[in-house]
Amino acid sequence: MNARNLIPDGYWALFRLLILAFLVETGSAVFFPHATLADEVEVVTNLAGQWKVRLDPKDVGEKEAWQRVDDGQPIKIPGILAEANLGEPYNPAVVHDESAFRHLRQKRRYLGAAWYTLTFELDNIESFARSELFIERVLWTSEVWINENRVGKQNSLSTPHTFDIGKHLVKGTNLLAIRVDNRPFVDIGVIGHAYTEQTQSIWNGMIGKVEIRSKPPLDIQSLQFRSSESETSVEVQLHHGGTVDVEKDVLLELYKPHSEAPKIAASKKVKLSPGGNVLSVAVPTEKLERWSEFAPQLYEVKCSVDGVQKTTTTGFRKLRIDGRTILVNERPTFFRGTLDCCIFPKTGYPPTEVKEWLEIFSTIKLWGFN
Repeated sequence: MNARNLIPDGYWALFRLLILAFLVETGSAVFFPHATLADEVEVVTNLAGQWKVRLDPKDVGEKEAWQRVDDGQPIKIPGILAEANLGEPYNPAVVHDESAFRHLRQKRRYLGAAWYTLTFELDNIESFARSELFIERVLWTSEVWINENRVGKQNSLSTPHTFDIGKHLVKGTNLLAIRVDNRPFVDIGVIGHAYTEQTQSIWNGMIGKVEIRSKPPLDIQSLQFRSSESETSVEVQLHHGGTVDVEKDVLLELYKPHSEAPKIAASKKVKLSPGGNVLSVAVPTEKLERWSEFAPQLYEVKCSVDGVQKTTTTGFRKLRIDGRTILVNERPTFFRGTLDCCIFPKTGYPPTEVKEWLEIFSTIKLWGFN
């Protein structure tokens, strides 16, 4: 690996603490084979592999229409410029004081715009009518063109960049151009872990998943939960991001995984509208067992709509403040977290695989952090 540091992102540190302090939540979609709206499932096209990149320090790329050609030096995506030996080499000889040793540095550094291009083929274009480009992690802004058509611009240091690209895709050869700019977009100061040279270098590239996700017409995007004050029912909020406008029965089931305890179910007929909407269904239940770091009771909530099913694992806990004391389930709790600033010197950026993060969380938990 060529990058020697990166991404001590404060957002990741907070994310890490919250997961260990409260609960882990994951979701997955399962589709049944009978003839329903679920017959059209999400199709994922992985764009990882060999791309081309051109550095644009003078910001001439759009004026010179770089989005029209697949040209540049080879680079592996996911990855960053330093791994491809691109950027200004770091020369410690030019620094003659202790500042040279205050933090890790990339072997090569580049601050500015870079154009990443990829040519790819699509056969069954009908499956991609409603598709999004998903880029898991970028510093700081990204701008996308598909077949010379400008799609839009995103900016985030800690969440995925997504673009609605379905109407721009064609059968056969497609050209994707992504302009990534790692210059500061808003002023967050000089010591914010999300963007700083002090605890990370400011890399340019795309890491994690880079893929096209074609969405089915019936799409349960997320489930959110809240227990009632009496803890005798659970309100489930369903976000539908599909394209259909239909009235369907929504079946919700709440149960403990790996337990013989009976499932608790509730059903409600609701109207699903295109563009996404939030629906609330109350699931009556007996007294909920609360989640804590000492007794991490988890529940699974399964949502089924016309054969489409989404299952999410969650936990329930009560959090409140009493003066200067934080109470979790009425128990005084001292929050014990880490401050590693997301420094990963072997790659220069944080891992994006679940397995790697589970190893990190397990180590932290082993040492008594919550």
